[in-house]
Amino acid sequence: MLKIWDKTLDELSGNLTTNEHIPKKLKNILLEDDLSLKDQVIFKESKFKPLPGVLSQIKGLSILSSLQNLKKKNCLTVFRAIRFPTYKRIYQMVYEQGYAVQNYEQERILELYKSKKYTKKRRSIQKDKNFWVQPQERVVCGLPVFNLKEFPVSLLRGHRDRTSQVG
Repeated sequence: MLKIWDKTLDELSGNLTTNEHIPKKLKNILLEDDLSLKDQVIFKESKFKPLPGVLSQIKGLSILSSLQNLKKKNCLTVFRAIRFPTYKRIYQMVYEQGYAVQNYEQERILELYKSKKYTKKRRSIQKDKNFWVQPQERVVCGLPVFNLKEFPVSLLRGHRDRTSQVG
């Protein structure tokens, strides 16, 4: 599976304004593994049929649709989303971090802020009156307010500095 995820991380992110590659140092963190945990986790690769028509063009929708129908007889099926689930990351999610596991998207975007090309592109989008949405970014500093408790919990696993708090 590492080969598949390695290839995936070599592709552009697919985000509207932050459509860039993940920095190598973050890629290495995501793919870092602990093979001593190998016997504690069983991987079963699933192949999902694409949805019909234009629905198949929405990236990831066929996977989400198929997961809803995935069942094992006499078992309760629950899902935890872990991006790039190495043995190490699965172990961290289940035994150490519980609710959310770091995907380093915040750090990827913060690296983009250091790029003059990106900041110039971002400023031009923000000034364009015809562009009705903010650049797709999830870097949150200061005191954000959320209507659901799940949002700050997952954000706490992302980039937070000393002055950031969640209320």
